[in-house]
Amino acid sequence: MVEIKLTGTPRQIGGQRGEQLKYAVHFALEHYVPGHAHQWSLAAARAHGQRMAEDMSKRWPEVIDEVISTAVGAEIPEDDMLAYVFRAWNALTDHPSTLACYSMTCRDPGRGLIMAGVLEDGPPFYLLERVSPVEGVPFFSVTWAGMPWSVRSMNKAGLAIGQASSFAGIRFREGTHKFPFDLYARGFFAERCAIQNATTVSEGVDILRSFECGSTFMLTDASGTAVTLEACGKLHALRDPDDLGIMTGGVFESPELIKSLIDEGIAHDWEEGIRKAKRVSSRLREAHGQTTMEWMAAYLQAEQTDGGWCHDGLQSATIACPTTGEFWVSGYRPCASGFKEYATSDL
Repeated sequence: MVEIKLTGTPRQIGGQRGEQLKYAVHFALEHYVPGHAHQWSLAAARAHGQRMAEDMSKRWPEVIDEVISTAVGAEIPEDDMLAYVFRAWNALTDHPSTLACYSMTCRDPGRGLIMAGVLEDGPPFYLLERVSPVEGVPFFSVTWAGMPWSVRSMNKAGLAIGQASSFAGIRFREGTHKFPFDLYARGFFAERCAIQNATTVSEGVDILRSFECGSTFMLTDASGTAVTLEACGKLHALRDPDDLGIMTGGVFESPELIKSLIDEGIAHDWEEGIRKAKRVSSRLREAHGQTTMEWMAAYLQAEQTDGGWCHDGLQSATIACPTTGEFWVSGYRPCASGFKEYATSDL
């Protein structure tokens, strides 16, 4: 997986990102914004980006400085960059929502609690950023070329976060609670803000909640605490690992959140999501407490057809151990790319 290093203020970080990834960002933007314009107009995409930027400026204004500086560094018009980072192609296309990405926890008998997971998307524009901000905690972030947000991350304090796409059923229409696509788009920014500014699970949950976003987040920290936050706007639910330290993070599972969404439904195949959670939990239990980081790497690298996770849409996989500061990262198709081992002490 490609790795870049970024340091400084938001403007400096954005400028460095744009300059280092100029051609990759141009390629990705062309694919996702003008490349999909047969389904909607570029004017609509730019209007979406501008509206989201105005909202984000109230929640985390520094990140907008970073976005604009990335656009300058990559020599991309600001309105096109805003449409890109706020995922206009998702917001404007009336397609079914699907569960993507996944997280899980278990115990390594020699290391303590570990959190692992996969990032599923396409095409493969993902990379690893090693960021040392002037304000906040240095961190590793698996993200998309040119994007200021995070999907799988770990910081120097030992906090690790993983995201999975989960949606309320009215993502593409107005309903009782009026959950717009905005909730989902804000989730990636929320994770980036949390991994840069929080040091514990509790602090991270508070930041994620403040963004009123929509996704399933799994968090672990150096104390061995772990939790899954299911977020849908102002609605939230928390889940803890079981007695074996096992927890899965995909679809919304918490009864209280499901009941709150009863009139909205879940946009993706919720029943399949629950079956998946049971399959994953069973696989972790079948290891009989031998779920080491090495065991987890082998599990994530096994082909999906053989009961593992590797498939053509898998862009990255990570394994984090907060108590030791280890952060293992794979690139596209981990069965082929393997894992590279990082340490938070090197941040």
